[in-house]
Amino acid sequence: MAGNAPGYSQSLANMEQAGARARGAAERGAISSVSYGSQVGDIYQKELDAIQNLGVQQEQWKANQMQNVAGAQGMLGEQKAQQWNVNQYVPWQTEMNRLGEQRATGMQNLFQGIQSGLGGISDLAGTSYYTKILKGLYNGERK
Repeated sequence: MAGNAPGYSQSLANMEQAGARARGAAERGAISSVSYGSQVGDIYQKELDAIQNLGVQQEQWKANQMQNVAGAQGMLGEQKAQQWNVNQYVPWQTEMNRLGEQRATGMQNLFQGIQSGLGGISDLAGTSYYTKILKGLYNGERK
């Protein structure tokens, strides 16, 4: 990820200015060159420590930004999966359910028709049998 954390350049510039002011003050207040050298060494060490801390903060910021990007990409993937589910799978599943219900209704109607037809044949056979018995009774075939 390119770029620096917000305020990185300004912080770096402020450190450089503070270091320059501190070295100028050390030069004016030094009582000897040894004293000046010691003070300047301390100033440079503090500057280096501050730059190192700023670098650590910069890398932490970049790592957080990368995590944010990864999180956003994960959310995008979830949204795309949900979009596919709503636009593709749910309509397909609805159509399959509708076709399954039509098939089940058709089979039920078929079996009811077969059952009704068999019932009609049974009724007709029974009626024919009873008709023969009744004719026999009225025609004098009594026992």
